[in-house]
Amino acid sequence: MQDSLQHLINFCKEQRINFQINSSLSHYSSLRIGGFVDMIASPDENSVSGLIKLSRDLQIPYFILGGGTNILFPDDGFKGLVITVKKIKSLIMNNENITVGAGFSLWSLVQESLKQGLSGIESLAGIPGTIGGAVFGNAGSFGTEMKDVVSSIEVINTKGETLLLSNQDIGFTYRGTSLGGSLFINKINLKLKRDERAQIHKKINHFMNKKKSHQPIDKASIGCVFKNPNGAFAGELIDRAGCKGMTEGGIMVSPLHANFFINIRKGTEREFLRLIERVREKVYEKFNIYLQLEIKHLSM
Repeated sequence: MQDSLQHLINFCKEQRINFQINSSLSHYSSLRIGGFVDMIASPDENSVSGLIKLSRDLQIPYFILGGGTNILFPDDGFKGLVITVKKIKSLIMNNENITVGAGFSLWSLVQESLKQGLSGIESLAGIPGTIGGAVFGNAGSFGTEMKDVVSSIEVINTKGETLLLSNQDIGFTYRGTSLGGSLFINKINLKLKRDERAQIHKKINHFMNKKKSHQPIDKASIGCVFKNPNGAFAGELIDRAGCKGMTEGGIMVSPLHANFFINIRKGTEREFLRLIERVREKVYEKFNIYLQLEIKHLSM
C-alpha cells in the first residue's frame, strides 16, 4: 500500500494536483466527524481522469467527495484515497442551458441563475454542498428535485473514460440515483426556464425563510438523516415518537427539526449510529415504520 501511495504522490506532483497525506476527514465534513485518510487529492478537469485510472491500476480504494454535507465519515478513517471535486468549478450559461462543474456550490448556482433570470431551482436554495453531490443524491426540497432540471451529465469511469449520460441513464430515485460510487461526475447539464428576476428572487427568499425557521442550518449537521416514508414526514414521526432533543454522547436530535442530528460537543460516528438506531426503534415501536437512511455512511 505504501509503494502504491508513493506512486499516487509522484503523479500528483507531476500533474500539479493539490494533495494532503494523513488528513483528518473531520475537516471536510459539515458534521465535523471523521478519522484520518491516507491521502486526499483535488484534481482539476484535466487531471482527474488520470488520477482515477492510476488509482484503479494500483488497486487503491477511492471515494469521491463533494461538499461533505450529507455523509457520515468513520471515526477510524479511510484506508485509501479521497478525491474532492472542489477544483472543478467551470460554469457556462447559454440561454436556458447551463453546463456546470461538479464542484460548483448549489447555493452559488442558485444565485447565478437569479442573475440570468433563470428559474427552476429556487426551492433548492439553502441546500449546502456541491452540484455534483446534489445530482448523485438527487437532492430536493419543497417539491423540486435535481431530476427535474438535469438534462445530462458527463462522468468519468474507472478506466478514465469520459461518458455522457442522459437524464434517463442516471436512474434517478427518491434521494438517490443508480450511479455507482466509482463513477466521477465531472460536469452537469441543466435546462431551466426564463422568468422575471423579481419573481425568482421572491421565491428564493420565501424558501430560505422557511428553512431558517424550521431547520438548524447554523448547526453542525449533515442534513436530513432519514428519508420520508410514503405518505409521512420522517421529522414528524420522530417528533411524535418523543425523540426531539434526545442525545447520545455529543450528538443530539435537533429540537428545531427532528430529522436533523446535530453535533453539540465533539460527537463521534459511533454515537451518531447509536442515535440512529435508538430513533429508529422508537419510531418503529409507535408507528410500525422502519426509517431508511437519507445520509450516506462511508464505512471502512
